[in-house]
Amino acid sequence: MTVSTLAKSWRVPFLTGWIPDEKISEIRSASDIVEVISEVVILKRAGRNFIGLCPFHAEKTPSFTVSPEKQIFYCFGCGAGGNIFTFLMKYQGTSFLEATTALAKRYGIPLPERAASSKQQYVRTDRERILEINQMAMEYYHTILLNESNGEVGRVYLRERGITDATLEAFQIGYAPKGWDHFAAHLNRKRIPTDTAFKSGLVIPRKKGGGGYDRFRERILFPIRDLGGQVIGFGGRVLDDSLPKYLNSPETATFQKGRSLYGLDRARKACRESDSVIIVEGYFDVIALHQHGIANTVATLGTGVTPDHIRLLKGFAQTFYFVFDPDVAGIKAVERVIPILIRENVTARIVRLPDGKDPDVFVREKGPKVFSDLVARSLPAMSFLIESAKIRHGPTPSGKSRIVSDLENTLASIDDEINRSIFVKAAAEGIGIEEDLLFQRVLRIRQKSGAKETFGDGFEQGGPADDVFSTDQPVRFEKKILTMMLQYPVMIPEIRTRRIVEQFSDPDLKDIGRLILSYTGAPEALIPEVISMGKDPETGKRIVHLAAGEDSWNAEGCLKLIRQFELHCDRPERADLNARIHAAQKENDHALLADLLKEKQRMIHKRD
Repeated sequence: MTVSTLAKSWRVPFLTGWIPDEKISEIRSASDIVEVISEVVILKRAGRNFIGLCPFHAEKTPSFTVSPEKQIFYCFGCGAGGNIFTFLMKYQGTSFLEATTALAKRYGIPLPERAASSKQQYVRTDRERILEINQMAMEYYHTILLNESNGEVGRVYLRERGITDATLEAFQIGYAPKGWDHFAAHLNRKRIPTDTAFKSGLVIPRKKGGGGYDRFRERILFPIRDLGGQVIGFGGRVLDDSLPKYLNSPETATFQKGRSLYGLDRARKACRESDSVIIVEGYFDVIALHQHGIANTVATLGTGVTPDHIRLLKGFAQTFYFVFDPDVAGIKAVERVIPILIRENVTARIVRLPDGKDPDVFVREKGPKVFSDLVARSLPAMSFLIESAKIRHGPTPSGKSRIVSDLENTLASIDDEINRSIFVKAAAEGIGIEEDLLFQRVLRIRQKSGAKETFGDGFEQGGPADDVFSTDQPVRFEKKILTMMLQYPVMIPEIRTRRIVEQFSDPDLKDIGRLILSYTGAPEALIPEVISMGKDPETGKRIVHLAAGEDSWNAEGCLKLIRQFELHCDRPERADLNARIHAAQKENDHALLADLLKEKQRMIHKRD
């Protein structure tokens, strides 16, 4: 999208986001949920479905299921589930419109435009407006770097750092020139609302007077993108040693540092092919390594590694190589990340570069082969901590005591009992002390902190996520019937004729049943369509839960289930009728007895 196109969208009601229901259905039908999810989750076929590790919670045993037939996903561990739209919205943190638009673009489906109307117009979210401003900023600053005279200082600096023209283009690096309001004035000329410019974080309100000034000045700018390639924020670096050396976009509706990684949009393919990812600390580290052919590299954005980072990455790779500085701060970073990595069930290794050099400098001086050799000789994360502590404190008894002090809190922070015992054993052997002594010391720390044990898949002792429904007898029948309706829709006319849903005792299940009965489209689209028809996300989640089972249905079995349900519903009525028959017999009231027996016969025939 060009700058002029973006600018036009601000001057008229933005209506291209309005998408009719039939177009949404077309997009859903054209989309392949397995294809889309497999780009971020490693899936393996299991019967008719595909399974993998859930991207929404920590687990070791795959409980995340994707059904190509039903076009749904469901996690039996944490209960996350939905269709292709809800997956993209949950995984990428996008709106329904963004997810729909991305799928339409992916599968070549044109979206309609509607004429402006005072009654019906699409109102963009802050996120969508900020994304457009970010795109404008990327184009604006990139053009300055490549073509403008006030970008010459940036071009010289980048050439001195060995960045090629091809790399500048690939990463769309920019330069924010000297001056207080270049970009603010640019947005004003394009008639971008001032309050929206402020929300983007690229323009800061002046404390006195009106208007605002540019956040980034005299800095190299690195556009930060999401997995879909949209610019969600920026990182800026000064050309000298002034502080702050690096400055990021603030937290906005599009950008959260703890959920974003620089370079992942370009690294994802290489990560998947190698089943590994190299995590560095700087923008230039990523760019230099990519330029030298080491494309499975990403960078954090001035924060520690978070659980969201790991869950984002583990859809592409299972082995994580961390290139941290070998100083106290680097060691602390490893200590913080180990419990997260263990909870997320990924392998962590630490790459040590000699002389404390950054990856950017090292790969330019030594070349990619030497760097790759160091990656191959990397240490497991816990071994790195042990070796670093041994170097600092030495092998004496007092040194060993200090080593234990360095490691005990990290070991105690591992919630999974099995993993903790494995690492305690390895640490005790590495230090040269009795395993039981270290185990008891770690256990005391955990007891003092009130930490809870987890087992295997990250759930606290007591089991996985609770069922979303109660499990008393009537509700079990009703859930089973809804599952049958979703998975074997040929029985829906029978359900409708016998008014089965109206006999449900659970009001939420009755609402879902009515929703299914209201669907009039093709049977093969029933499940994803009904999920979308739900009144709220919780209803959609329940429908997915009901549809996710691996049941085998046939007409005979379905009719048997229906009859069992009807008999169950009739139980109070039958009990009352039998009591009345017994009373009539006792009173020798033959006329009443005849009527009651006929009523019982009608009840029996009605259920056959």
